[in-house]
Amino acid sequence: MDSLLATPKMPDKVRVLCSRCRVPFREKIKNMREGFQTQCPNCNQLITFSCDSGDLGVQRAMTEARRIRNGSAAAAVYAGGTERL
Repeated sequence: MDSLLATPKMPDKVRVLCSRCRVPFREKIKNMREGFQTQCPNCNQLITFSCDSGDLGVQRAMTEARRIRNGSAAAAVYAGGTERL
């Protein structure tokens, strides 16, 4: 019964769309910072994560990672505030 009432876990990965081969892959949120580089596992294209990137797939992934990070920070603050009541 407790497992049904448990809060859902925050996702730890974000979907990234390769600009070369258009194949989606997942990258950990903790790695996705300004200037981080990774390779597409399918075509080995080097992808640089930047907020001002011209690649829409990178922009979407950075925005989603930022939203999840901010949401988890807000949830931690909210949860911390309810413990004091």
